[in-house]
Amino acid sequence: MDSVRLTTLNVRGLRGNKRYKIYRWLKENKSNICLLQETFCTRDYTDIINRGWNGEIIHSVSNSPHSRGVSICFSKDLNYEITSFHKDKDGRILLVNFVMNNQDFSVCNVYCPNDGSSRAAFMRNARLFVKAYATSEQYLLVGGDFNCVDSDMDRIGKAVDKDVNMLQEFKIDLKLTDVWRHSNPSTIDFSYIDPSARGNNSRIDFWFCSSLITNNVSSSFMTTAPTPDHKAVIIDLELRANKRGPGYWKMNNSILNDE
Repeated sequence: MDSVRLTTLNVRGLRGNKRYKIYRWLKENKSNICLLQETFCTRDYTDIINRGWNGEIIHSVSNSPHSRGVSICFSKDLNYEITSFHKDKDGRILLVNFVMNNQDFSVCNVYCPNDGSSRAAFMRNARLFVKAYATSEQYLLVGGDFNCVDSDMDRIGKAVDKDVNMLQEFKIDLKLTDVWRHSNPSTIDFSYIDPSARGNNSRIDFWFCSSLITNNVSSSFMTTAPTPDHKAVIIDLELRANKRGPGYWKMNNSILNDE
């Protein structure tokens, strides 16, 4: 596999037949690693949520069947090996460390609270969570629904969030780049479409990536999905062969004592 497609999407629930529609859409779009938010997955529902996905799913479950829950799905077509994963107790953050293309990767799925004051505290804790558990800083990807915008360009019909500086601090401290904005510096587009038709649309779904990841992204775009009010944000990552250095030849000097 020369490239990997990564998708982040707020699904607003994976219960019922909707789950199969979303899984089918992800497969048709050839997504290899999928970050899903608001799965509504509780501990006793994980086996049912797993049905229909042709691959492996890691969950951070919610205690409510009507809110929260995040999952990371790995396609069976992907050549990878999970080395560890870490989750919170509220179904809002999930980090998976894995090996792919002989390289350590860390991917984190984030679903921020809607409330501004709760979101600011969550962002600080999420930053510490990633720093504590990600095994790779050079190949780090953080995606999800952050429920706040990054700049004035990312929202219409409403003022920019007061806690937007927390998102800036999150990116700067973890040395991450907003990949879609990096590829589309002057484009105005929105990932959340206000279902009330009042026009309060915004770009609140992101892929934040380390510089090495950003340099290897061949495309980044948003597209409609079978979900009520969020678009999917998709990036295509080119996998390049890791070049080995010249290396060293080491001699065990003790063999000189052997007649």
